Amino acid sequence: MTTAPVERGWGRALLRETPVLLFIAACSLLVRGWWMDNPVVDHDEQFYSYVAKAMLQGQLVYVDIWDRKPLGLFLLYVAAHGLLGPAPWAYLVMANLFACVGAWLAYRIAALLADRRTGWVAALLYLLAMTVFGCRGAQSELLFAPLCLGMLYLALVRPGSLPAMLLAMLLGGLAIQIKYTAAPYCAVFALFVLIEDWRRTRALSPVLGRACLYALVGLAPTLAIAAWYAAIGHFDDFVFANFVSIFQRKVSVGRLHPKTLTVIAPFLLMIAAGVWAWFRLGQTYPRRAS
Repeated sequence: MTTAPVERGWGRALLRETPVLLFIAACSLLVRGWWMDNPVVDHDEQFYSYVAKAMLQGQLVYVDIWDRKPLGLFLLYVAAHGLLGPAPWAYLVMANLFACVGAWLAYRIAALLADRRTGWVAALLYLLAMTVFGCRGAQSELLFAPLCLGMLYLALVRPGSLPAMLLAMLLGGLAIQIKYTAAPYCAVFALFVLIEDWRRTRALSPVLGRACLYALVGLAPTLAIAAWYAAIGHFDDFVFANFVSIFQRKVSVGRLHPKTLTVIAPFLLMIAAGVWAWFRLGQTYPRRAS
């Protein structure tokens, strides 16, 4: 008797989300389906797949087979190949699921900030942008982006909630274990959350306590993997691959290549539009009930 209203509530919520979920799934297949069984969508994911298959045969990353990417990325590929077999479509199906989750979160965030019609557009733009900017296959950016969007969504729907923010920090820690370039986003997000905590409490000690807790939870996945490598006697291999080797890597093109501006120009335009809206309206979007 007590669970019936809850079940009806979940049923109504799922029914309300069904059209946009079908829209996202259809758009994802239309945008990404061309590469669903292509073994050479990109050179990076071919190697990730190779490492995952080696792991399934008992080899150890950073010791028997080497790369500088975090272990979490390879574990996703291990899961894909372990469940769906050795073919390329195994990790491409996984990537399509991650793309759909990211698009749905983009929809939900836009619906909260503006309205549901804006959310539909945001979901479509998410799928298109991921494809245009190099994530047609199972690139690491496609895989950690939904975790970062999940952090933002939690901050919007549960502001000030310590359990929600700890979950957000854990999502950030998992994103870092897919690619370390997620770390700056996580740091900025944590700073934003701490500023909001300070505005609510105006007390230094609780904010410092939360800062330590956030850092511990965010670093927990990396610390756990480091501890495991230390326990099996390969801590030095882990540290070199993950944190030392990157500084010994030669840059072939350069981070400030002239073509970089043409790639990031659309993002700069969107940022400029958001900044203009903030100064013009006092906020980027009028907040509406979702």
